[in-house]
Amino acid sequence: RSPALEWYVSLKVAEEYVMQRLAGADRAKTRIMHMGCGSSELGVNLAQKGGFKQVIDSDFSNVVVEQMATRFPSHTFLTLDATAMALRSESMDVLICKGMFDSITADNATRVAQG
Repeated sequence: RSPALEWYVSLKVAEEYVMQRLAGADRAKTRIMHMGCGSSELGVNLAQKGGFKQVIDSDFSNVVVEQMATRFPSHTFLTLDATAMALRSESMDVLICKGMFDSITADNATRVAQG
């Protein structure tokens, strides 16, 4: 089993951030898509640990999607190009792009210093 590669923030930080924001969400009905999932286990953990029943992980790379689907066969993985997705409008309630966590979770002093 290959370890997950968490590019931006740790899996723990990402999970805590997302779970705080979804605290009042209906875990059976809330439709979540983790875009650009790579080998991150964030979406898998939202389903397995967080109890969300409708979580889809997607990535542009068919290779990584196949690897993740092999590791987590009961989870849904799709090969999708985020710039040309063929999903109906309003087919998801929550879209997660872990790449934006750097800017969202950075403290104000860090943003000012780098800005």
